[in-house]
Amino acid sequence: SYEEIIIRVQHNEELKTKLRLAMQQLTPRQTELIRLKFFEGLTYEQIAAQTSQTVKTAYNTVYDAIKVLRKMLK
Repeated sequence: SYEEIIIRVQHNEELKTKLRLAMQQLTPRQTELIRLKFFEGLTYEQIAAQTSQTVKTAYNTVYDAIKVLRKMLK
């Protein structure tokens, strides 16, 4: 129904706002790697090559960023 669509849109907007605020809590490096991993779809190997980091460092940085995001979005 139309009401369900409006409610879903409002819920999506709330989630976007929460995510935007949570992303602001990340370091610039974490934000960059989250963007590369989830918005551009790069692998950890591609991220490491693009940012001059080791694969392990790229993985750990993304992992730490996800922990922050989970905490903020709870």
